[in-house]
Amino acid sequence: MTFELTEPQIKKLNKWKEAIKTIYGEYGSFTYCFRPTGIGDAVTVESDLLGPHQTLDLTDVSNW
Repeated sequence: MTFELTEPQIKKLNKWKEAIKTIYGEYGSFTYCFRPTGIGDAVTVESDLLGPHQTLDLTDVSNW
């Protein structure tokens, strides 16, 4: 099974990662979660530097 990010999702992710680097001086590690819903994939990203309560939601319902 494979999952891919769209170009707009990648741009949003990169902007978020740069903000993390600005604050912490490094990117850290990331956990990507892809949850198939039957009509599309819910996508979230968690940074080990921010903790589990500050995730980035990359879900793009316009592609569902």
